[in-house]
Amino acid sequence: MGGRNDRREPRGPAVEVPTTVPGAPEEPPMQPSTDAEDEVDFAGRTLRDLLTLLGLEDTEIEAREPETAGDGEGRVTQIFDINGATEDASDELGLLIGRRGETLGSLQYLLNVMVGRHYDDHDMVFGVDVEGYRRRREDSLVQMAQRVADEVRETGDVITLEPMPAAERRIIHLALSEEPGVVTESVGRGSDRQVEVMPGEPGADDYLSDGDYAEDGEDAEGGEDAGYADDGGGDAGYAEDGGEDEDIEEDAAGEQ
Repeated sequence: MGGRNDRREPRGPAVEVPTTVPGAPEEPPMQPSTDAEDEVDFAGRTLRDLLTLLGLEDTEIEAREPETAGDGEGRVTQIFDINGATEDASDELGLLIGRRGETLGSLQYLLNVMVGRHYDDHDMVFGVDVEGYRRRREDSLVQMAQRVADEVRETGDVITLEPMPAAERRIIHLALSEEPGVVTESVGRGSDRQVEVMPGEPGADDYLSDGDYAEDGEDAEGGEDAGYADDGGGDAGYAEDGGEDEDIEEDAAGEQ
């Protein structure tokens, strides 16, 4: 046992070990690109940097014009499609979608915020898709909407769909906007906002507001933890009646 005069070496400050993402480069990008030609170029480069920081370098990004309601046609300026360069890389991209598409919505929101802060007069909105996920989800929602419309016409009941993010509600509204015998309306508050499908004849398009496009920062499209499973809404996607008769404006800078 040491004596009273024994001395211990003083301990230095704890050394913090940086947290790294598997697959991320040793020298990741530290700030957004400063030599981009325009907003689209800046957005594409920024998205590439974000994927690099996440260790997803083995990916390809293609820019295209929005084509459908699910793309945000008429509101979104450009879509960036992310695909894996290999089969293994495609499998890893499920993490970018997340449960019910929440991670994908957050990635898109972050991208638009970064572009908006770099350009003072920013008026473009960019969409992001991963391995065609949004298109599959849109097809599923349209099919579900048509089944619900058939049931409403047959029974005369009001059917309330499950809560959805704004962009998905917009898909439902547009899919049924010209369907005879049914009308749609958004009801409820915030993340509990739902679409009601009820008997009636389509008229003015006041059922659809900006609040039915902004994606709540984002709730996004469905799917299980792996990101790809359960592309559907199906019969389980709606419940009988419910919701409040109140319209809430949502932030249009969000998922989109």
